[in-house]
Amino acid sequence: MKSKIATALFTIASVMGFSNEVQVQPSLNLPIDLKVSEKALKRSFTYVRIGMADPDLNTVQTVPGIGLGYRYGLVNSAIDVSANYARQGKTTFIQDGIVANSENYSYSIPVSYLHYLSNDAAPKSFYVGGGLGWAGEQKEGIYTNGLNANATVGYEMYRTQDIHSFVQMDLSHPAINVSTTSVSLQNSFKPLAQVSFGFGY
Repeated sequence: MKSKIATALFTIASVMGFSNEVQVQPSLNLPIDLKVSEKALKRSFTYVRIGMADPDLNTVQTVPGIGLGYRYGLVNSAIDVSANYARQGKTTFIQDGIVANSENYSYSIPVSYLHYLSNDAAPKSFYVGGGLGWAGEQKEGIYTNGLNANATVGYEMYRTQDIHSFVQMDLSHPAINVSTTSVSLQNSFKPLAQVSFGFGY
């Protein structure tokens, strides 16, 4: 009788022991979230650009140019403000019967609205834009300045990286001349074309 009771108790204990659920501890090496998230798009950045400018579209003449700007990003677009300078070197000319030298240069401070042609999250995109700006030029001792209209087309790369880069072509045309005593339509200096490469952070 005692042996039957002992056998029954042993059987019950064995069944109860095997019926306990095994608690599996997750490995600390397993990733908690397997979802891959895209890196956030960096819309706004400061940039420096260098390039070649043609101060007179009627002749084949290129001069080095440099610029500094800031691009404030919006959804599918941006506001771009920059200051650009191109040095054309020195020229010798005759003024009032006197031989004179002149340091020739041009500058522009455009404010442009840019529109990206790809979706807003694209890591690279073509863009087009236009705007207004202030520009000036000194050539052969004559200084002119005024309001310029400008058009832009470009290609921006690495938009999701910390360092951006872009290739851009700008065409600006004098609109209003304020260099004279009266405000008039600008006809003192020619349109300016510039191709540049920029990098920003």
